[in-house]
Amino acid sequence: DGRSKGCGIVEYSDLQAAARALTSLNGVELRGRPVYVREDREEGRGSSGSGGGNRGNANGGEEVIYLESPRLFVSNLAWNVTWQ
Repeated sequence: DGRSKGCGIVEYSDLQAAARALTSLNGVELRGRPVYVREDREEGRGSSGSGGGNRGNANGGEEVIYLESPRLFVSNLAWNVTWQ
């Protein structure tokens, strides 16, 4: 019906898996809606509080993302998205 369910938190087993998910899933269309993925900014986690991770591309190669937590915040989920 077009309504947004809102958001969810996904916790990965390690930082590398979370970084891969962030780069490959952010902006991808899921059930007709683009989903947005960023590092979870839950209060009290990490030292910077900025979330999103630090991005670097020092050698002109593949972008590298540095996360402080394996928890990702996913938003703009369609109403019919469910937990598997």
